[in-house]
Amino acid sequence: MNGSANKPKKHFEGMTKTELIDELRALENKSGTRLSQPANELTRALHELEVHQVELEMQNRELVESHQLVEESRSRYADLYDFAPVGYVSLDRQGRIHEINLTCAEMLGGERSQLAGRLFSSYVTASDRARFLQHLVDCERSSDRVFSEIKLMPKTGGSLEVELLSVPVQGSEGNTAHCRTAITDITERKRAREALRQSEERLRHAQKMEAVGRLAGGVAHDFNNLLTAILGYCEIATMKLEQGEAPGKELEGIAAGAQRAAALTKQLLAFARKEVFQPRVLDLNDLMAGMDEMLRRLIGDDVEIVIRLDAALGRVRADAGQVEQVIMNLVVNARDAMLKGGRLVIETVNCEIDASGAHEDLVPGSYVMISVSDTGFGMSSETMSRIFEPFFTTKAEGTGLGLATVYGIVRQMNGHISVQSQQGAGTTFKIYLPRVQQDTESPRQVPSDRAPDGTETILLVEDEPSVREIAASTLRARGYEVLEASNGEEALNVARNHRGPKIHLLITDVIMPKMGGRKLAVGLSDRDPAIRILYMSGHPGDMIGNQGELDSDTCFLQKPFSPDALSFKVREVLEA
Repeated sequence: MNGSANKPKKHFEGMTKTELIDELRALENKSGTRLSQPANELTRALHELEVHQVELEMQNRELVESHQLVEESRSRYADLYDFAPVGYVSLDRQGRIHEINLTCAEMLGGERSQLAGRLFSSYVTASDRARFLQHLVDCERSSDRVFSEIKLMPKTGGSLEVELLSVPVQGSEGNTAHCRTAITDITERKRAREALRQSEERLRHAQKMEAVGRLAGGVAHDFNNLLTAILGYCEIATMKLEQGEAPGKELEGIAAGAQRAAALTKQLLAFARKEVFQPRVLDLNDLMAGMDEMLRRLIGDDVEIVIRLDAALGRVRADAGQVEQVIMNLVVNARDAMLKGGRLVIETVNCEIDASGAHEDLVPGSYVMISVSDTGFGMSSETMSRIFEPFFTTKAEGTGLGLATVYGIVRQMNGHISVQSQQGAGTTFKIYLPRVQQDTESPRQVPSDRAPDGTETILLVEDEPSVREIAASTLRARGYEVLEASNGEEALNVARNHRGPKIHLLITDVIMPKMGGRKLAVGLSDRDPAIRILYMSGHPGDMIGNQGELDSDTCFLQKPFSPDALSFKVREVLEA
């Protein structure tokens, strides 16, 4: 029985559902009766097949749906990869292109199919090629992201500034197989950044000139007064000379007027010249004392100005010209806030900032504080929150750079600025500059006795005849032998043809026609390394080098100078 029962099962194996149904019906027709055990087995087999068929159909539908999702996802990924705003490229250890998206291919100016296998370095400018190769080395050695900026040369022409961000991809043996790199075109960003920097620089200088313009009326008034006095004294002195009288008082008046004019010019020059950051140890009290007269002229008669200086004030390391600019800008703002008059208080004081008063921009330590307070119309909290923003202004004709300039300068000096204000109650700005334990350089004390004499030989080179004549007369009166020239070329000829005692000192203007003072000094120093050099100029900027400072061994005399000042400086240089 068992053997006969297994035969139908073997017979049914491998049949499809339709074949099994046909076979079952054939057996029933042949026997005329319904089969018992084989029939039951066949029924169960048919049921199992139906269940499996349903399961297979469901699995098939799931597979089809999954395949569709995978294809859709792959398509989306391909679009995201190819049309991303940044370029993507995979590079092998030699820097050959393994895989690249369309964005990167467009950057390089080629077809993707043609770029595979090419050296990426062939699209890098020659000046940046070494940097790129180092980038590959760094990527291979690193386990983290590597950044670089380089310049590309697309085959279509032009150039691109790009930023590279690479990550290493490990191979099967644990070494770096290749680098995956994202490339961002930063050309426009860098151009915009440079344009903004240049614009800010121009506008900052323009803002400085704006403050000078506000001074122009008062300065012109003072100069006209000085010139009126000088011309008047000259005419009176001439009349006295014609009458045989000595014009002593008139000459003193002329000298005093000229000295006041020179002092005023020096103040304006120090404030208005374009210069780089030149820090030195300063006493802010001395700085404020030097600005006192100019500030009173600037603020006007309807505003009371009070200056309180701490007698024990510490020293700071800062650029004098920039500190002056900060104070001038704050004073101008205060004046504009007191249209109907008021009171302006400028104060210096030592202060200690502890942990409780410190914050991110003001670390604990010793500071010198400068405060500028006014009784003007004040500011709202909304205005205060934006006053240091570039181009933000509440004035109809303002540039919006005054306080932005102040903020930038203070931060450049490692300082901090704060503001307190209330509408209708005035404004107070406080500037904190780090205190240093150094002494300021003491000014040279000019002896009160007669200027020193000498016997050395001096070559004097100056293109302005009147200045050259006065300087030569002064030096000859002190006993020096003086050779004169009007420019560098003439001075070299004079030195070559000179047969007398050696030339001990060259005094030369800096800017002259044909040949300037610097080139002349080099030429004479090559002939005689022992010769001393003294430069003179009406603008110290003529002597400022690339770093914005005079060399420590450069001797310089600022114009205008008095005969005694020239004599003392000559002696100082010769005896140094």
